[in-house]
Amino acid sequence: MQFNKKILTACILAAASSSLLGGVLWFSLARMQFFIILLFGLSVSLPILIVTFGYGTHASIFSAALATIFLLFILLPVTALLIAVFFFAPSVFTGWLMGLAQNGRKNTIFWYPFSQIVFLLALAVISATIIIMLYLLSSADTIQYLNGFFDRFIMTVRENNLYPESDQALFEKAMRIHFIPSIASVLAGYGSLFQLGNLYFSTRLAKKLGHMNRPLDNWPSALRMPLAALVTFGISGLVILFSINETITICANIIISALGVCFFASGLAFIHYIIQNHAWRAAVLTVIYIGLFTLVFTLFFVMALILAGLFATFLPLCHSSRSSI
Repeated sequence: MQFNKKILTACILAAASSSLLGGVLWFSLARMQFFIILLFGLSVSLPILIVTFGYGTHASIFSAALATIFLLFILLPVTALLIAVFFFAPSVFTGWLMGLAQNGRKNTIFWYPFSQIVFLLALAVISATIIIMLYLLSSADTIQYLNGFFDRFIMTVRENNLYPESDQALFEKAMRIHFIPSIASVLAGYGSLFQLGNLYFSTRLAKKLGHMNRPLDNWPSALRMPLAALVTFGISGLVILFSINETITICANIIISALGVCFFASGLAFIHYIIQNHAWRAAVLTVIYIGLFTLVFTLFFVMALILAGLFATFLPLCHSSRSSI
């Protein structure tokens, strides 16, 4: 692929935007500004994905590499590389998968299945999270940084009165015991959430800009996790229950969290799909979304949607079985 002035300009703008968003995200994390972390996390790789859809994989690799170089000017080299591994690399991989297609009969084009893309995206997030956790636990300096991060987190919890004062000591003790597994799980879960958000918004924006060759996937009907994801999810759950090796347990927690977010998204898409032609659709969705953002009911709705996503995994199998009869 030849880089003309238009493509080069798009790559530079995408790299500058992603590096700026990544820098703001990192400084927000240091200040425990969780709303800003969520907001910028859902868009940090969006410019790179749009470049991928418009100009191909080579342009996205160049944009991601350039964004990493830009980050080196505002962050420590290790931090810039960690952001590149966690955000940019999975996005480039996802953009490449979204462009895979095969010619069929009568000039039809078969695009790579969306459900497989989401599963492979989760595996990319899992790999990136494991790499980051191995680095964080590799030296005394990084462990000391994690301890400082834990102290700032506890201070934020105290300032916001998220727990009654009588339960603070118990909460802090439990968090200190399970801090490393919790960090790994949260990192993997938010990584999957951020990547799915970037993919959703980038495909729609690229379509409006005329940069999208692949037909726009209808998430309510297309977002079903493959059977391999369900098997991986189940095996990881068994590993957590029976493994006595802490490293293996942390890796299993990472897999459960990353795939759990994908099953959650699949369940939400499934609910959208089954109620799309009903008059009470708006009321049901309002209850679900309010429940998700209400701290008291969040866990209930999250677990319910994960179960819906697990159930929806079997529907394509049932449909294919009926079609073959």
